[in-house]
Amino acid sequence: MCRATTDPGGPRRCSGDTRAAYSHSAHAVEVLEEAEAVLKTALADTAAAPAPTPPKTVSFADKTTRVEDIRREIDDAIANLNTGEQWQDWLHYASQFHHYSLQNQLLIKMQRPDATFVGGLKKVWNKKFNRNLVAGSKAIWVRAPQIVKKKKADGTDEEVLVGWLSVPVYDVGDTTGPPLPQRPEVTYTRETGEAPPEMHTELEKLINAHGYTVERVELPEGGPEGYTQDKPTKKVVVSTRYSSAHVGVVLAHELAHIQMGHMERHHDYHSGPGGQRPTMEVEAESVAYVIGRHYGLKPGGSAFAYIDGWAKGDPKKVQETADRVNKACKAIIGALPQTAPAVVK
Repeated sequence: MCRATTDPGGPRRCSGDTRAAYSHSAHAVEVLEEAEAVLKTALADTAAAPAPTPPKTVSFADKTTRVEDIRREIDDAIANLNTGEQWQDWLHYASQFHHYSLQNQLLIKMQRPDATFVGGLKKVWNKKFNRNLVAGSKAIWVRAPQIVKKKKADGTDEEVLVGWLSVPVYDVGDTTGPPLPQRPEVTYTRETGEAPPEMHTELEKLINAHGYTVERVELPEGGPEGYTQDKPTKKVVVSTRYSSAHVGVVLAHELAHIQMGHMERHHDYHSGPGGQRPTMEVEAESVAYVIGRHYGLKPGGSAFAYIDGWAKGDPKKVQETADRVNKACKAIIGALPQTAPAVVK
């Protein structure tokens, strides 16, 4: 029987109190043992987890089936460009090999995922850069147009595309000789990161060449980072609220809208039935990414998560958009002051 503080011989703990305390302790031990078991299982699973699967690579060593194999792999690669991860991965290659077609960019990527700068052995590596091929290096096969001259009815010559040839190129990693220029890589966010000093000036000149002026103002927080107005003002407005690297990419984004003719199609810029706003934004943001990478800027985190499912599994839509992005990038980069080619560190 329990005794209170005021009882003779008290106080004394009740036997029920002891049993309750024991029960609580036993339950606590069970919880700890269960947690320990879970942790041990998790550690075991982590230790047993397989290493990350390396990127798939293909080879076109069999010349008897090379044309068919190349065509099949290109079709598969284009069909897989409808996710943000794959799209950004391709854009990274586009920034390194902007002078190549979409098909050749994909071919380089699938054969040599770590390639940084490729070229033909004689014209590029031997003659231009005085570099030699490492013994045992495997060729990267790309497609080149086969052009022949034919006489027209008036007696003049015309160039006619009669087919495609498989041409070997090699990555800089397969050669030895004088080093190529290194372009530093700058990771940036909206708040941090410095653009190369020439980036803003060069992009603004290209915008001016299209007849637009550039205004820098502190746009409201939570509002647009930049926008372009067509006639009659014809101006590009960018916010000064963000890092210089991010503002540089915003300039590239607005330049892409102009370069790709979006301003002439402003009536299509909406998300309703038949609207082209999603496609126009995918195109402009993709071009801006490539231009940013051209200047050594790397966005922190994924920049294209919203692309997942954008093409709705339509490979034709993906290829047409990618071709337009490639064409715009080639035009913009080709109009920039030409410097010696560089690889990213």
